[in-house]
Amino acid sequence: MSKAALRSHYLALRAEAHARFGASEQAELERILLSLPAFATARTLMLYASMRDEVPTHALIKRLLAAGRRVALPVAHAHDKSLTLACLSSPDDLKPALYGVPEPKAEGRQACPSSSVDVALIPGLAFDMAGHRLGHGLGYYDRFLPSLSCPLIGLAYDAQISATALPREAHDHPVDYVVSEKRVVVCVPPHE
Repeated sequence: MSKAALRSHYLALRAEAHARFGASEQAELERILLSLPAFATARTLMLYASMRDEVPTHALIKRLLAAGRRVALPVAHAHDKSLTLACLSSPDDLKPALYGVPEPKAEGRQACPSSSVDVALIPGLAFDMAGHRLGHGLGYYDRFLPSLSCPLIGLAYDAQISATALPREAHDHPVDYVVSEKRVVVCVPPHE
């Protein structure tokens, strides 16, 4: 299957999963995330502000901020298709930006160095058991992930986890774990 066909397939699966995702699934997903030592003990966490039918992250962001944890969110730059990080002090500081993705508003935005991130939650259309990710094809995360030296956690509905290997390229950067509302996948790279 081509990457375009895979994207269409997983967009449909994600939409179906989102329609079934309720408060009990959200609670279980957060319980699973918090059971991971890397996530539970992290002081600075990189998340993403969900939109449309992505796995919801807004309640988790509020919970982490209320607990005094430092939350950094990606800021997209169209001119070079890059990401930088900005600290979020309040959920009220989110504004739709490039592609409609919520980001910390520009006024008073405080940069967060990627070297300070203890754990990162990464979005995707699909993840395989080796941690390879299928994104939207724009390459923002592929360019950004090598700057992180912390555990990477793909966040997905269980329907987005592929038992078969996804197509990958040399610049693709795998995640270490994939967390869904049902399980944690500890990603094992395939033997070359």
